[in-house]
Amino acid sequence: DKMDDPADTRARNRSNLGVDRELEMIRTNNHPNPSIGGTRGFPLWLRQRAIDRLQMMDGSYMLAAETENCSIRSIRRWEERMRPYMMAGGEQRESITGSDQLLLSICLFIYPEATADKLCAF
Repeated sequence: DKMDDPADTRARNRSNLGVDRELEMIRTNNHPNPSIGGTRGFPLWLRQRAIDRLQMMDGSYMLAAETENCSIRSIRRWEERMRPYMMAGGEQRESITGSDQLLLSICLFIYPEATADKLCAF
């Protein structure tokens, strides 16, 4: 169940606290079915098979990609990082949150006459 995934729990807690999302997190559950939180990525066994195929074809990325029905760029990425990153979802927050909001509040409390320019420099 997706609710049992510790990475999802951590992401929900960070969001509730107003903290930015974490990027480049390794997925802890690789659900194959999109209806239960599927990753929309290639399964690990296919990634490994594509890398093995690349080695069998004397480093021909084009042949390996055509044989495994994936892109050359994907195979190059899998050579560096086999495990897929967790999907962080959404866009980065534009509003000020967390510790930045706290520091701004403290600055305004200490320097109530501060101009917008001085606050931006702070």
